[in-house]
Amino acid sequence: MRSTEPQAFVYLVTARGSGLVRIGLARDPGQRLRELQVGSPLKLELAHAQACADRPAAEAIVAELERRFAGRRAHGHWYRLGAVDVRSALANPATLAAPADAAAARALAAAESARGEAAFRRRRRRVSSRARTEKELAYQRRRQRERTAKQKRATKLLTRGLKQLEVAAAVGVTPRTLRNWKQAPAFERALARERERLAGPADSAAPAPRRPRRRRQPEPEQRDQPQPQPEPDAENPREPEQPDLAADSFARIEARRLDSQANWLDSNDARRGKLTPAEIRARERERKA
Repeated sequence: MRSTEPQAFVYLVTARGSGLVRIGLARDPGQRLRELQVGSPLKLELAHAQACADRPAAEAIVAELERRFAGRRAHGHWYRLGAVDVRSALANPATLAAPADAAAARALAAAESARGEAAFRRRRRRVSSRARTEKELAYQRRRQRERTAKQKRATKLLTRGLKQLEVAAAVGVTPRTLRNWKQAPAFERALARERERLAGPADSAAPAPRRPRRRRQPEPEQRDQPQPQPEPDAENPREPEQPDLAADSFARIEARRLDSQANWLDSNDARRGKLTPAEIRARERERKA
């Protein structure tokens, strides 16, 4: 059987001789008065207690009173006003309608929350991934790239004859993870492709050996290297070379200068002034004779 007792009360407590009134709610106003009296030096009295259907209704009434008397607030839930003012405010239509307004606001908030939750579930069904945020999606994509790289390396090592324990240690996964990979169809297809790539086509001839790469020689400098001369051709005989006049004249000068030791001595003596012009002419006649 459901109890008909009220769930909450809106109470007013006055402090004798101070002009202060406390506005609050409690399940048992008498018990609440005794609790407040323990820490108060003034005599406290229960001035009014109004029963409410439930605690949310009592909270709505207290919130309306606190909004109405916000300018006369002294400290905490204590206000500088009389009990008569509070009783008249409790009879105001706005205060009486406060529980219904609060219930309507809660219903509206619940409806908005339900619509948001439904929209979120629809978006979640449209997305293939189970991630709910962009950060989780980025994390899943990064893990997928890392797993793909590890699987590619594992296929190469397995096709080269390594054992599963060695491959797992080299890739950085557990042997159980490697066994699970090998059971996946995509991983099996990757292994088959890698084996075919290493074996090569059976009916094809042996690949031709690669020619060694020719090392590039440095280009000779034109000013230091002589120009190559064309080879003689039977059809086009080479033209006779022209004599070098400068070299021929230089040779004749040297031949006259170094004709004999006597001539060289005579020329030195003549330059030093030891021979007279007559002696020079006589020696020249002797050489000519």
